[in-house]
Amino acid sequence: MHPLELVPGSRGRAGLGKPLSKRAELPVHETDHWFRILAESTSTSIFVYQADRVLYVNPACEELTGYSAEELLAMAPWEIGAPELQPMLRERVQARLRGDAGVPNRFEMRILTKDGRERWFDVTSATIVLGNGEPAALQTGVDITDRKQGEERLRAIVEATSSTTGTDFLRSLVRHLAGALGMEYAFVSEVANEEVTRVRLLALWQIDDYRPGFEYDLRGTPCEKVVGREMCLHYSGVWKLFPEDRWLVQTRIESYIAVPLFDRLDRPLGHMAVLSTSAVSEDLPALSILKIFAARAAGEIERKLTEEALAQEKERAQVTLASIGDGVIRTDAAGVVDYLNPVAERLTGWSHDEACGQPVTRIFQVVDEGTGKALPNAVERCLAEGRVIEHSGYSMLVRRDGREFAIRDSVAPIQ
Repeated sequence: MHPLELVPGSRGRAGLGKPLSKRAELPVHETDHWFRILAESTSTSIFVYQADRVLYVNPACEELTGYSAEELLAMAPWEIGAPELQPMLRERVQARLRGDAGVPNRFEMRILTKDGRERWFDVTSATIVLGNGEPAALQTGVDITDRKQGEERLRAIVEATSSTTGTDFLRSLVRHLAGALGMEYAFVSEVANEEVTRVRLLALWQIDDYRPGFEYDLRGTPCEKVVGREMCLHYSGVWKLFPEDRWLVQTRIESYIAVPLFDRLDRPLGHMAVLSTSAVSEDLPALSILKIFAARAAGEIERKLTEEALAQEKERAQVTLASIGDGVIRTDAAGVVDYLNPVAERLTGWSHDEACGQPVTRIFQVVDEGTGKALPNAVERCLAEGRVIEHSGYSMLVRRDGREFAIRDSVAPIQ
């Protein structure tokens, strides 16, 4: 290491902007000794420089950058930064040592290590005075690479999924979860039976493409401990723990991270998981990212189930309407026809396809049985008043071909 001598008792000794408190004051030789121990044992990088040369680096700086102390001491202070940042860093170094106002004392900086890897630091800088009276700067850097990579992973997933809903969202989610976390497999499932012993994959990403979903039993798989229960983390060796899971064993899945999905009433909906044939670091923020998207995934599955239930209900209603003996005509809020059952088709002379999209007054024309005059539009009155409208007695329905039939009719709002 390059020897570094600070002015005894100076404000720059500790790299702070205020004197040490009386409780912290030590004799000069003790302070130097303590500073040396602190600098060489801390995991925070310490970097002291003047305008055109580096004066001191601690072991943490060597470890985090991949450069030896000799290599760092041969650099200009700004050369440690990523290439595109070096012009800005050079101006900032010079401005700080001139004492210019407005130079930030804390900022985030990206570097490239000796082997080309990207690393981020939360940097704090302060001006100090050397023993010869010359100004220098002391810079500390805390490694925030994991945090920045986590933010980038999260941003990538959010951007990729923000404009999608439903099944498209789930498919986009598993693809970008796998990519952002460096895992080969990712999926989202839904519960497939009332006993919660089987699940159905709604979206599955495998290595480089989507794969068709399928159902499987939870028994003997790591998923059994997740669905309707709790989070599960296996950073390595998961295939050895679940020998009954043939696919897990055959594929040699090492890591498995999953979270359960619940609906708004805390009932199990399914689960979401990422898997890899490689062991993963415990620092990988996979679980936190899965938890962030679990609520959205659960919401999309719940909406899917609601839409399916409504579709089934609508289908049952259509079957009922098609089988009853009365003619039924349905309109939207503007009085435009959107459904005729078979009896109504026979009575009006209009087919379902021909009638849909037409004003109801064109399809359903009724006249007074005695006078033959057109009766007021009961649909408009029903929509306006929000109640059932019934004609007393019989009316005459005028078919499309001009023939007339005596009918009893009523109009009811659909709430």
